[in-house]
Amino acid sequence: VRRLQLLQDQGRIKAPETEDVSDEEKIEAAFRHIKASHQRGNSDENSSFYQKCFEWHLQDTLGESEAYAIRSAIYCRAKCLLQAQLDAKRAVASTHQYYASYKSSKSQHGAAMMKKYSDLAKAYFQLGIAYTCEGKDHTDVDLVEGVKCFTQACEYNGHDDEYQSKLKEQSDQLTPEQTQRVRDLLKEAQAGEYGQDYLFENVEEEELQVFELDAELTFNGATHRDLTAAAREELRKVFAKELQCKSLLEVQLSWIRKQDEVLMIGLQIHAKCSEGDSRSTLVKEFAEKPSAAADVKAMLVGAEALRHLGEKLGYVSFDLRDMTQDLRSKQVSENFEFSHLVDGGAASAAAGEDEAALPSRPKTDIELPYKLYRLVKEDGSPCERADKHAFCMSRVYYSQSDLPQEVYVQLCDSSLRWRQSSDEVKIILLQVPPGLKASRDLVVEVLPDFLSCSHRNSGKVYFEGQLCRGVIPEQCLWEYEGDSGHVTFYLKKMNLELLSKSHQHAEMWWPKLCAHHSEIQWDDYEKDYSDLPSEIMKQHANREEQSKLLNDLEYKERMKKEQLQECDDLRKRLRQERLAQMRVGIVEAIRS
Repeated sequence: VRRLQLLQDQGRIKAPETEDVSDEEKIEAAFRHIKASHQRGNSDENSSFYQKCFEWHLQDTLGESEAYAIRSAIYCRAKCLLQAQLDAKRAVASTHQYYASYKSSKSQHGAAMMKKYSDLAKAYFQLGIAYTCEGKDHTDVDLVEGVKCFTQACEYNGHDDEYQSKLKEQSDQLTPEQTQRVRDLLKEAQAGEYGQDYLFENVEEEELQVFELDAELTFNGATHRDLTAAAREELRKVFAKELQCKSLLEVQLSWIRKQDEVLMIGLQIHAKCSEGDSRSTLVKEFAEKPSAAADVKAMLVGAEALRHLGEKLGYVSFDLRDMTQDLRSKQVSENFEFSHLVDGGAASAAAGEDEAALPSRPKTDIELPYKLYRLVKEDGSPCERADKHAFCMSRVYYSQSDLPQEVYVQLCDSSLRWRQSSDEVKIILLQVPPGLKASRDLVVEVLPDFLSCSHRNSGKVYFEGQLCRGVIPEQCLWEYEGDSGHVTFYLKKMNLELLSKSHQHAEMWWPKLCAHHSEIQWDDYEKDYSDLPSEIMKQHANREEQSKLLNDLEYKERMKKEQLQECDDLRKRLRQERLAQMRVGIVEAIRS
């Protein structure tokens, strides 16, 4: 977190613009991100995050794209989805900008492009996470954009299982309309550099030409089921072989549509060749063939996976265009997705900081579990348990005389401390000023599920909250100590849980005081059941007595079985001894 702040202060990355949280929340979010990254690796030392941190410390290198991607991941954990999406887009744009210099370098082009694909896949994957990291009900979640980004990540790196599984998980949630919207967005993205990076190789050479052949095939009576994954792959291979493509990447399915009883498939084929060579002639003649439908049908029927489709082939059309100049102009212009986010570099970022509005808080807050409460005595002195029971268990007391000292839960803002027993909740408000007159200056409201305390004249609220469980207002009390200013509430629990589960006392225990508070760890302090209702206490005593009798019977039965077993073992041992003596006597008699 400090390294990201340093890069921001240096003007290398832009400051948050839409949403932001405190440093404590960023650190907690970073810890959660690191934990998840380590869990995805085989061990701590083999995780990708561990290796990257090691690289940063050794080489002191943290580029802009990596910095934006990490900050996006942290903001995802901190629930700042809008800022996470913006940072992930900047990671994509910074990656494009960083590798733009390699387009004119022939010696490092191949290796640089492979590294670029990997980095772009990571950036797009993080952008997809930023769009989908919360539930669908969240206003900032965009499932369509998320699936589009996961698809782009898979296109750049199709061998990563994590990318593939995430794409499948999110795609299964799309409606047919959303699926079509994803296709439209991908077509818009392909208007830039996405998916066609291989076409830029050596495109600056004057004699090189790049042709784009758009093919439309219609199949009468065919369905989407006929176009299986194997059939799609075979279809690309057939056209790649016929047009002498050097790579299968040059043949792509651009669209698939079903209209009435006709299945329509669009293919986009790119051919890089020198002007006037044999392949250039082959592509032009193939596009202008009058018997294109018959030739394509023969190609499909000859392939095992496409035999069924080839017999249904109907209309075939081709559209050939020379896209060499378009690629050259695109290479010079450096127009890539989200390029507007990095135009002007750090200078424009620093200049715009003064004009930018302050970022807002996220719509939901991240919980800081190590900051929410601490255990204290009634006077506020620390009372952390040093002898916590193993296996996350807490001690239970049914007698007042056996209870240890009272332990309270104090909130991190020191506004109150509270404790509970099975029948009562005791709350001590700590921020009420001393010297007030309770009946004149304080307004207290106790409802079955709500509690508040405020100043009558100034309207200052000392406490207000929706209670975790219900209470009985008529049996609740409160008092004000003028010397210390403490307001103490004694709330009578409603304990409706006992009506259906009278034997399960744990159901009476409140996990937290108010609905907006975080839960208290179950084993943080002992359970006080000494004030259970008399009927429940009698039931508990009867169960304990029955359990004791049953245990005694089981013990006596076990002891009796052990005694019988010992007698049986003794009998067997004596019998074996007698048999041994008899054998010895017989042997001696024979010898004599």
